[in-house]
Amino acid sequence: MSSLIGHTLAGASIYLSCNRPADQRAARALPVFVLLAICPDFDYFILWLFHYQTVPRLTHTLLFCLATSSMAWWCAAPLRRNNVANTPFWAMALASCSHPLLDLLVGVHPLPLLWPLPDPDIALPFGILPSAADSG
Repeated sequence: MSSLIGHTLAGASIYLSCNRPADQRAARALPVFVLLAICPDFDYFILWLFHYQTVPRLTHTLLFCLATSSMAWWCAAPLRRNNVANTPFWAMALASCSHPLLDLLVGVHPLPLLWPLPDPDIALPFGILPSAADSG
C-alpha cells in the first residue's frame, strides 16, 4: 500500500470517522488528515532533489508520526475551539501512524518503526498489500 492514493484514502477515512461528510465547515480539517497520512513519504523529496538516501528512513518511525500529529493537533486548536471540526488527537495520531503501518503490511523491507530504540527495524515475513513499485 505504499501508494499515494492508498495513504490518502486512509487519512480521509480516519477524518470521516470523526466528522460528518456533509458538514462544510468541518471539511477544513480533511486536508490536515490527508497530509498527516502522506507526510512520512516527504523524505522522497530529499532523494529526488539532492539524490541523497536517508538511512534509516526516520520519517517512517512512530516517533516522527506522533511528533507530526502533535504539531497538527496543536495547530488545529482554533478548529476545535470554534467547534468547526472534531479533531481529536487520537484520530490525528492514527492518520499519521497509518502510513508506516500500511507500509509494514507490504512486507518487502523492514521499517525503523521503533527508532531510536536499539534494533528498531520491524518487518513482516509476508506481504498482505501490494507495493507501489509493483503496480508500475
